[in-house]
Amino acid sequence: MNKMFLIVLAVLLTGCSNRFTYYNLSGGNLNDLLNVRNQCVKELTKPESGIETKEVDCQVFDICFRSKGWIKTDQAYRGIEIPKKYKFKCTGF
Repeated sequence: MNKMFLIVLAVLLTGCSNRFTYYNLSGGNLNDLLNVRNQCVKELTKPESGIETKEVDCQVFDICFRSKGWIKTDQAYRGIEIPKKYKFKCTGF
């Protein structure tokens, strides 16, 4: 019984969702993070040949974040989570 409890507890504590947070080694707050997010969305959804795409590749999006000093982590205590209303679905994951 104790083993089963520990397994269930481990799953609950680590989570099964794709919840990521971001942190910046130079510091940064939620406002800074949202500004970078908006910059990356604008850069990655530029129209090509008159066709504007709203889909962004997840890996490319993460590269954009890293290029601006933000690192993605699954350690919730270490970073800032993007509020649900600012999230969008990306492709590639």
